[in-house]
Amino acid sequence: MFVSYIGLQNLRVGKQAEIILELRDRSDTTLQRGGEAVSAEIKHRETGSTKPLALQIQDNKNGTYRICFTPDIAGKYVLFVNVKSQSIKNNPFAFTVRPLRPHHGTFHCCSFCSSGGSKDAICGCGGKMPGGYKGCGHGHEGHPGRRHWSCCGNILEHSECVRRNSAHYQFTL
Repeated sequence: MFVSYIGLQNLRVGKQAEIILELRDRSDTTLQRGGEAVSAEIKHRETGSTKPLALQIQDNKNGTYRICFTPDIAGKYVLFVNVKSQSIKNNPFAFTVRPLRPHHGTFHCCSFCSSGGSKDAICGCGGKMPGGYKGCGHGHEGHPGRRHWSCCGNILEHSECVRRNSAHYQFTL
């Protein structure tokens, strides 16, 4: 059995990882059925110790299998996959889990409110208010319509910052 790994890029601590295994036969044709006995294990690359990560394996009944886990520690790992208790080609597969990039701004409704009305407050959402204000305000052009991070404009409070090394206005509520 051959396998294609899809989904082991950009893994972050605390975020569920989903890997799609696509099983292929010796002639590199994708299997169109499920029912294979697939098992998997993750080990830390440097120490070789098995990580106690809960792995969930789902047979999609079309030759693909979904493996999910949530990494709890940053580091370098290897994924071992067996089909019918046999090691597959290219086993193990190495991958890296990185820490989440933290937000460096404030999760706020708008830069106008959060800065106490400062005209110089800039927000990562790109919103603009009239009257010489550089940042966002409720209902004005570019405002995402709900609370968001001032550093990158992301609307998910428990998320990773999507902007790197940006100049932004920081303020404390």
